[in-house]
Amino acid sequence: MFLIPASLCLLSFDLDPGHPRVKHFVAYLRNDRAVHVDQSMIRAQVYIPMIREQFQERSIPDSLIWIPLIESGFTNHAVSPKDAVGMFQFTADTARHMGLVVNREKDERTDPRRAARACADYLAYLRGVFGSWELALAAYVSGETKVRRICTSQSTYEWSLVEQALPAEIRDYVYKIKAAALVARAWTLLERDMVIHGYTIHRVAAGDTLISLAEHYGVGIDAIMAINNLSGSLINAGDRIMIPNP
Repeated sequence: MFLIPASLCLLSFDLDPGHPRVKHFVAYLRNDRAVHVDQSMIRAQVYIPMIREQFQERSIPDSLIWIPLIESGFTNHAVSPKDAVGMFQFTADTARHMGLVVNREKDERTDPRRAARACADYLAYLRGVFGSWELALAAYVSGETKVRRICTSQSTYEWSLVEQALPAEIRDYVYKIKAAALVARAWTLLERDMVIHGYTIHRVAAGDTLISLAEHYGVGIDAIMAINNLSGSLINAGDRIMIPNP
């Protein structure tokens, strides 16, 4: 359903790490939403291989597997104020349109595999309609009709030309997805480094000091400072610090 050629789907989805709004949301996720990101990423580990498989079958860019980090925190039974449900936050009408069963007895929006497949189908379809992944994401969050109307009024379907005509909350959704992909990649690399090299990742709590961490983990302060490239002893609540195993 709604499949389009891989040669079209795989056209680039630039994460724009230098874009001011992308940088803003990267900072927001890493600081204000750091605990949420950690909890979501832990839940994500169960689902990411399956989501990646579903998306790859439809030639969706790998960066878009992190949509649930923004939408639901990888929670299957998440419900929005607008009654969107599931990991990918489908409304009932969109879910039914994408072939999911939504009735009093059954709601396949809460089925992670079926919802992931529907999301991949929907994104591929929207990419085919609008010609860019940015506009596909804009339509994903706001509805195809709204984005089509704005594009038509601007006489173009190019993201760079339509972007400023979109409402700020729609533009920001696209930037949030890009930021989520950047943050998720960094988180995954940090955790992978921990697994490969035997480090412990410690999130600094209020009252933690390098001395207290060194005593707690049984390692030297110099070792903690060296592995984290710290030039001083100051650490801040919310920071993630690598602790070498003793």
